[in-house]
Parts: sequence; structure tokens; C-alpha cells
Amino acid sequence: MPHDLASAWPTPSRDVGRLLGCAVSLNSAQFDRLVEFVRSMPSEPRGEPAPTDNYPAGAGSLLLRLARNRNIRPRNAELLRLVGDGPYVIDGPVHPESAKIAALAWDARHLDSDQLMRAERFARTLP
Repeated sequence: MPHDLASAWPTPSRDVGRLLGCAVSLNSAQFDRLVEFVRSMPSEPRGEPAPTDNYPAGAGSLLLRLARNRNIRPRNAELLRLVGDGPYVIDGPVHPESAKIAALAWDARHLDSDQLMRAERFARTLP
């Protein structure tokens, strides 16, 4: 993974999945404000190479690796059902703002734990 595309993974106390969990309940105007807030933060790319994993070959492993590259822990991988469909993610209806949610995940992947915590607080306090 090129350094400029790498996520801040691992972030010890937060991950992008928690931020997305807050974002899915926002209305469109609130969501747009959250996106602006996230994009205003400086990039904090990972300082070392990603650790290797021991996932077996297969579609599930691919999805977990893609989530990890967006700093989403496996326990939050269920968020994929909100933004994806197709042969691997067919758990229910796709969220109406799925493209925006996926873009937020990509934009937030470089944030460190403190930045993610601030973004979550921001999302929870939006009027």
C-alpha cells in the first residue's frame, strides 16, 4: 500500500467504524457538516508498514482487509452492509446515502484516535 493511501491503522482507542456508526443517523445537512469537519483535520498517515494478517484466502478476508485499510476493525465490518451490495454483501437494503458514507470512511481513514474521538463528539452534538 503506498504511504499516501495508507490508513492510520491501528488506532488504539477509536476506529472509523465508530464514526460511521454515528454518521448513519445524521440528516443530510448534518452529514455534510461532519464531512467538512473530518476533511479539515490534518492527515496522520501510519508511520510503519501494516502488520501482516493471518486471514485465510477468500471473499470474507478480502472484505476484512479492505475495511482495515479504511481503519475499520472487524467488529465494525457490519457497516459494510450499509454501503455495499453485490455478491459479497447482501445483508439488507443499502443505506440511501451509501456513497457518502463510503466517501466519509475513505476521508477519515487517516485520522488518529484523538481526531476520531473529536469527530465522533462533533457528530453527536450536531443540531
